[in-house]
Amino acid sequence: GRITGHNTDAEGAVRALCAAAGDLDGARILVLGAGGAARAVVVGLKGQRAQVTLTNRTEASGRALANELGCSFEPLAGLGGSSCDVIVNASSAGMDLGRGPSRVPLGDAVFERRPLVMDIVYEPVDTAFLARASAAGCRTIHGAEMLLHQAARQFELYTGRAAPLAAMRCARDRELASSKG
Repeated sequence: GRITGHNTDAEGAVRALCAAAGDLDGARILVLGAGGAARAVVVGLKGQRAQVTLTNRTEASGRALANELGCSFEPLAGLGGSSCDVIVNASSAGMDLGRGPSRVPLGDAVFERRPLVMDIVYEPVDTAFLARASAAGCRTIHGAEMLLHQAARQFELYTGRAAPLAAMRCARDRELASSKG
């Protein structure tokens, strides 16, 4: 008899990362972005007791969000060789927004220590950011994995039952394979 709302961005990102990395307690995670998705991802990661550092193309908005959420901020120009365990692109950089190619403005040095790299961008699945990370030897998680875990959480919220994750993953993979032609 009442209306409720849920944002599954945080749980989708955390579940995707935990499936690949295990426990995030104490993990040093760099999050790129300062919009709504980045906010949700940071809140989810802090709930897992990760050490989160935020960076953003626009320093003022990045710094403001980091202060609001109680995490560190590092300007893009100062990243250099990062000591993070995980990098999450939670920005619109890399999305096809109809304005030509967009790229994530991180230098190659952030990939030197071979962190786990996740891009929450799900279209295209194979983003330029993930290609750079993979070429540097990093393990990667594409945005469709976060989307899968968001859908699983939504299923759980609507039905009160555990999501059939294996069946959902199989259906997702079939759809991704057919969309590649």
